[in-house]
Amino acid sequence: MDSRPAAILAALLGTSGFAASASRAEISLPRVLSDGMVLQQKAPIRLFGRAAPGEKVGVKLGALSGSAVTDAEGQWATTLRPLPAGGPYTLTVSGTNTITVSDILVGEVWVCSGQSNMEWAVTNTVGAPEAIAASADPKLRMFTVTKSVKGEPQYDVAGGTWENAGPQTTPRFSAVGYYFARALRKKLGIPVGMIHTSWGGTRIETWMSRETLISVGIDPKEWDAYRRTPEDMKARVAAYEKQVALWKAAGSPRGATQDTGISDAAKDWATPGLAQEDWQTIRVPGIWEQSGIESLANLNGAVWFRKEINLPADWNGGAATLTLGAIDDYDTTFVNGVKVGATGAETDSAWQALRRYPVPAELLKAGKNVIAVRVWDGAGGGGFTGSAPSLRLSPVAGSVAPVALDGDWRFRIERAVISDPGGPPSAFNQQTVSGLYNGMLAPLTKYGVKGAIWYQGESNAFKGSGYEVRMPAMIRNWRQAWGIADFPFFLVQLAPYAAGNSEADSWAYLREAQLKTTTILPNVGMAVITDVGELNDIHPRNKEPVGERLALLARQIAYGEKNLNAAGPRLEAVRYNGGKAVLRFTDTGGGLEARGLPGRQTTAAPTPEGFTIAGADGRFVAASARITAPNIVEVSAPGVTAPRAVRFGWKNYPLVDLWSKAGLPATPFRTDGS
Repeated sequence: MDSRPAAILAALLGTSGFAASASRAEISLPRVLSDGMVLQQKAPIRLFGRAAPGEKVGVKLGALSGSAVTDAEGQWATTLRPLPAGGPYTLTVSGTNTITVSDILVGEVWVCSGQSNMEWAVTNTVGAPEAIAASADPKLRMFTVTKSVKGEPQYDVAGGTWENAGPQTTPRFSAVGYYFARALRKKLGIPVGMIHTSWGGTRIETWMSRETLISVGIDPKEWDAYRRTPEDMKARVAAYEKQVALWKAAGSPRGATQDTGISDAAKDWATPGLAQEDWQTIRVPGIWEQSGIESLANLNGAVWFRKEINLPADWNGGAATLTLGAIDDYDTTFVNGVKVGATGAETDSAWQALRRYPVPAELLKAGKNVIAVRVWDGAGGGGFTGSAPSLRLSPVAGSVAPVALDGDWRFRIERAVISDPGGPPSAFNQQTVSGLYNGMLAPLTKYGVKGAIWYQGESNAFKGSGYEVRMPAMIRNWRQAWGIADFPFFLVQLAPYAAGNSEADSWAYLREAQLKTTTILPNVGMAVITDVGELNDIHPRNKEPVGERLALLARQIAYGEKNLNAAGPRLEAVRYNGGKAVLRFTDTGGGLEARGLPGRQTTAAPTPEGFTIAGADGRFVAASARITAPNIVEVSAPGVTAPRAVRFGWKNYPLVDLWSKAGLPATPFRTDGS
């Protein structure tokens, strides 16, 4: 009887501690202490690593030197005096062996973390071609942490290297992190290093330590909620062993599989009227390996998807835009048998690029139409990975409603290549509480940094999520872990997004929790981005203003720049008088203004929009607003003669128009909150 599954299962259900028990005869450094690293200026320089227990280690950085002796677990650390911005330097670490780390700069170091909107790559942003072409800067660097989930805090991250900004590297950089660093480079004129550690779709609890979560009342049972049970792991290990056997039988193919084009057998699969007896049904969007369909498990290659839609009689043959969200990796897309678009290897990070293809009027007709998408996946997961609302066919003009495309599609495999099964399945996943803190953050906390920027919250955007408690707790957690009291921390308030219902308010509560965090803790700022959201896409593409607004906060709070308008208008006080609510704002940047919402043509001067008002009955109705002084807005509505509360932008997808003259939008708020 093969004992490997039992052995694997026993190992996976165990945990690994912060310090490894196996001693190392040679000196080693963690991955972040590597060629091209940026060290924090004007702060003690912490250097650390591993060697055999009791070994003496010497370090030399430029004219600085130090030494340490490893402890019983083989770990050593030493601290050198601060250096001003500059470089390049070379670090030499010596003992039984010698390690040389080259091209070291000293400047400003920031952590950028969160979920997919922080992970989002430069290549998929508005203005990316121009930004990438002009991005060469050897003094702007990014270290991107390899994704890893762990049950206990780790000594080192799973992977990562320092890279200089440039046309070959910038496309894959975190867009928010890059635009933030670029703005600081322009202002400060010194090296800037970004440590990018994020994972799409993750909730805040996985970025916090176990002790912190317990301190804010997280039920310890949550550690098991996202940890796979022994029964589940037994099934996963068995499936893994089966996949290994299939992979070996196929010749153990490794690396990405290359597309050789549409086969002769599939050349007609986009044709309307095609017989579909050999086609199966699958829910879209989703990763096909996670669909539960056995034929798609661990499959690389080409899979075709087809969907029949019925257009209304009043479509009138107009042109449309076909949006399919992101597709992993490449696609070729047809409408009624005619190719309308494709995204392939020529597109950097194609797996997360939004598919948006124009469909000529002559291709569409009232009644039945067929959309066919050939998806090619060369490695890893494959399929439609965007949000459900991002799949739609929208008329370019007219009042006809878009046609939703999520739901059941038909599929057929054109070419199947068994993929490398990789390592054994893990007992944890990226939603495991403390899992990403342990694997992707704790290993970095000995490394000197200036502060952190954070873009997360979408996965916690539901009422009662406790975000107003967990967000401040996480910031305290990080500050304590780094040993840097009150280090600057700047967060991004969630962008407008319908989240299934533009009139609902679950995202409004999350934005309020983010705003409250800035009032609870010192040195915390928030970038408001109500002007860059997208109705049906959780990933707004305009990331440049996000990074630049975070940089404004850093310039003001972290670097003490005077006379700088870094935040938009915030409500300071409200009073009710004569059937009106009189709102007083701070951070007006020289005065309040309305700019007019895009797409709304008017000959009159624009007035503030996005306000609702309620009387004693608590029923909020749309309100009119006008600016009566540089920091005052009056709000009223017919029928509300004695107002009791006002809200601004209190929707998942708010349409708001109130700005400071410095060019920053006002944060959503409510006066009836706790």
